[in-house]
Amino acid sequence: MGELDSNINTPEETMQLKKLQMYQKLVIFTLLRYKWKILVVFCLTVMLGIVCRYVQHKNSHSKHEGSVTIFYTPRPSEEVKPLSLNQVLGIFSRQQIFKQLVDELHLDEKQRARLKQSIEVKLLRDHSDMFTVTGTGKSDEEVKLLVNTFLAIAIRNYEEYRTAELRNFLESRERRMLELQQFQNTQVEKIHALHRKYGIIHPLEEMGNVKKIQGEQSAALSELNVKLDDARYRFAIAKKNYDEIPANVIKHRMRLMDYTINVRKNLRELQSVIRVLPRHKSLTRRFGMSLKTSKNCTISPILKRLCC
Repeated sequence: MGELDSNINTPEETMQLKKLQMYQKLVIFTLLRYKWKILVVFCLTVMLGIVCRYVQHKNSHSKHEGSVTIFYTPRPSEEVKPLSLNQVLGIFSRQQIFKQLVDELHLDEKQRARLKQSIEVKLLRDHSDMFTVTGTGKSDEEVKLLVNTFLAIAIRNYEEYRTAELRNFLESRERRMLELQQFQNTQVEKIHALHRKYGIIHPLEEMGNVKKIQGEQSAALSELNVKLDDARYRFAIAKKNYDEIPANVIKHRMRLMDYTINVRKNLRELQSVIRVLPRHKSLTRRFGMSLKTSKNCTISPILKRLCC
């Protein structure tokens, strides 16, 4: 085994191992000799880094941060589709909004240069209807003013953009409606021309005639109702008078009606006999003589009165 190790370790590898060991001894010797100086330098470096960080933070323009979460829930509409959340973010990131923000806050050149770095609009993770507006500044008051002003301007721009879009949609619908009205008027004129050409009564005129006839019939019906009420009144009076007639008079009237019916029946039989008499002269003389009797002369005027 020792012979194998001696064969593997060549002279070159032995020299490299000796050099590494020498360097390690040199480093350890240096650290042990200058350990206090190295420690002092390390401490000074750490302190210098802390001081630089503190000064940088103190003079930083973004040491305060504030954010606002916006919920975007548009109302669904079949006529006008709502804007997507990406479109809203595009409106909130327009260059025009930053120009208006500079004018309203009266920012200087340095503030203008870092304005876009001071405002950030981004989607909220795992939320499809929410996004955040984050602002940074030297103080809390500056951050609040920056974020609130930015939101006010952005919302105003969104409303203007949406209003312009809806106005364009409304104007297009109005133009379409005017076109349809013109087409409708043209068709109506054509129909009127056909009516005049072939003598067809217009439906409106026909409706007017129907309404006129309905009015006349309503007036006639009202008049008939008045006459019916008058007839009912007269019938009620007649019925009242009839109810006041005594019973014996009614019985006498019924007997008189029966007698009258019998007399009319006998008169019809007599008239049929008279129509037959001209054919038999002998019977005519006899019947005529019998009619001249006093009894027949008395009955004939009574019969005439009963027949009338």
